[in-house]
Amino acid sequence: MGPHFCVGSRVARIALRILFEELRTRFEDFQRVGRPERLAYAFVSGWKHMPVTARPRARANGLPDRGITGRG
Repeated sequence: MGPHFCVGSRVARIALRILFEELRTRFEDFQRVGRPERLAYAFVSGWKHMPVTARPRARANGLPDRGITGRG
């Protein structure tokens, strides 16, 4: 990590972990449908694009979940 570590990175990691936990509860069968593209900057690394598809999980009442927004 080095001496110059971003103080907000811990909050970002927690937010991303919660996002992915929510996605796993609402969707299943994730499939990559395109080629992932990485960032290529000197100080930033990670994924720029990673196209995927996923099937909504059925709710307890048998209806499909409408997605992350929770509307409907």
